[in-house]
Amino acid sequence: MAVSVVAFLFVISISVLVHEFGHFISARVCGVSVREFSMGMGAPVFSWDKWGTKWSIRIVPIGGFVKLAGMEGDDEEGPGGFNSKGPLARAFILSCGAIFNVVLAFMLATAVLHFHGVFDMKSTEIGQVMPGYPAESIGLKAGDRILEVNGVRVLDWSQMATRIRREAPKGELILGVMSNGVNRYLYVKIPKDRDGQFLLGVRPAMKRLSWLESIRGAYRYSIDLAVGMLEGIWNWWFRFKPVDVSGPVGIAAAAGDVARRGVWELVAFIAAINLQLGLVNLLPFPALDGGRLIFVILEVLFRRKIPDKYEGMVHYLGFALLMMLMLWVTWKDIQRLIFHDR
Repeated sequence: MAVSVVAFLFVISISVLVHEFGHFISARVCGVSVREFSMGMGAPVFSWDKWGTKWSIRIVPIGGFVKLAGMEGDDEEGPGGFNSKGPLARAFILSCGAIFNVVLAFMLATAVLHFHGVFDMKSTEIGQVMPGYPAESIGLKAGDRILEVNGVRVLDWSQMATRIRREAPKGELILGVMSNGVNRYLYVKIPKDRDGQFLLGVRPAMKRLSWLESIRGAYRYSIDLAVGMLEGIWNWWFRFKPVDVSGPVGIAAAAGDVARRGVWELVAFIAAINLQLGLVNLLPFPALDGGRLIFVILEVLFRRKIPDKYEGMVHYLGFALLMMLMLWVTWKDIQRLIFHDR
């Protein structure tokens, strides 16, 4: 539990602070005064003034926020106010939070692929032996290479895994293994686990990519995750298809799991969260940055700014709906974790 809480706070704080820093930098570039940059939420514990901005550390160590002059009821309408800027500048400021999240996600994904690598599915080399599984009991080790399964040669990880799944229900397996340059045969019986799977208990070796390959891989990963997320949202809202959505409780549980696996797994998780946070914030829904961008676009199209009080009402309604959605998702998380309701 403690690991999950700490990992959750770490992941969310980094992601939200990067998002708010994007708004901060873009606001300063556009000449908008930043009244406050807060790290954390709740009552301030410590604060100081620097560069015309109040910097504060607050008691609840989750995320943070920036307060721009001329927004959220602030009556400043001078040259330093948000609403005094043109549509392009306001759109730039609203977009930069999400842009910073996406850029961070891309950089982290590239680093993971280059320094940590990906599973080498073209090889049958073992990268990790899972404790408590049959592979450990017969003495398989990281670096060993499985060459045969019941007399049939296997050339890659997919062939090896498929062959084991097919042969394991029949009884004892004979594995041809190369270990430290020596070929040997090992006998193993793989029992069915609680999910009905026959698992040897090994993971592939890791393969580090070049910088160019890592950049390409991070790009493909970002596109695939974005397309998958948007398809899920479309199916959920317009086709009423059930999708697997996680709230704070689910994210905390996942963060704890990846933190226990290692640093690079946690870095990859932070990349995924930042990419999703950036994309979600650009959705055209009231109270989100994307919803505020819609009002800027409408202003450009109709050459007239919608009164702040009407825009504010729409965003307050959107915020209320988001909170209701958050409560529902959190309850589903609790059902999954406590009642094992899948």
